[in-house]
Amino acid sequence: MLHQAHSIQDDVRPGAERSGMYFPRLKGKKLGIVANQTSLIGKTHLVDSLAALGRQMVSIRKLFGPEHGFSSFVGLHEVPVVYGMTIGEYARMINREGWLGRGLACYLTVIPCEHYSHRSRYILPVPPSPNLPTMNSIFLYPCVCFFEGTVISEGRGTNSPFEVFGHPELQAGDYSFTPESIPGADSHPKLIGKLCRGKDLRYLSKIVDRQPGLNLSWLIYAYNNFPDKDNFFTPFFDKLAGTARLRHQIIEGLSEEEIRTSWADDLASFKKSAANT
Repeated sequence: MLHQAHSIQDDVRPGAERSGMYFPRLKGKKLGIVANQTSLIGKTHLVDSLAALGRQMVSIRKLFGPEHGFSSFVGLHEVPVVYGMTIGEYARMINREGWLGRGLACYLTVIPCEHYSHRSRYILPVPPSPNLPTMNSIFLYPCVCFFEGTVISEGRGTNSPFEVFGHPELQAGDYSFTPESIPGADSHPKLIGKLCRGKDLRYLSKIVDRQPGLNLSWLIYAYNNFPDKDNFFTPFFDKLAGTARLRHQIIEGLSEEEIRTSWADDLASFKKSAANT
């Protein structure tokens, strides 16, 4: 995390809500929209708001859902898992760093958030996913998501996805759960129907709200207490982590502090570059 937030600003307005700054720019344009169910203007979806302008004003041709599909964004660029930037700042960085390749850059206009700084806390009015139903799950997601690249259940198929983790063979933990099919969230969760033993992280809601960032202790804990270590990781883990480096460090028995220290130079370089966005 680039900046630790200390307060909630109820008057933060995302760029999408500042329609007066960009609706006029769209007049007569053919639009492709990258959005999901959280892309709202007030209580109305961005697409509905634009469609209400009429076809003489705008022509919506394509809608893109970025989370899953062919166009996956996982591991796309060399940035920290918790990078502390708005999507507009991220887009500017992609242009400046030349990450599109072949000398390409987007013609880019960023509508800035209003009353926002990196020290602000913004509470999402809409869950970004059926499997991220609470702010605690959202804060925990960068840490618990690593379990998606392992045989450990990350709580999908329960009422607390990404707030619990476990496995039938985990040899530690004081919490148990059984993943089930939940239509609309996860019909076929990992370890469905199997009693999993592990940890309940729901009690951490106030802690992770005050101290956001990346916690590797639960991942290391699960690996150290799993009997079949050769089959703990799946191929997807390296994609989630960006490289094979983190997996090798955990296998080699490095502590969380040692792993964090190995990131220091790269983080310093990223922060310096990100400061210019």
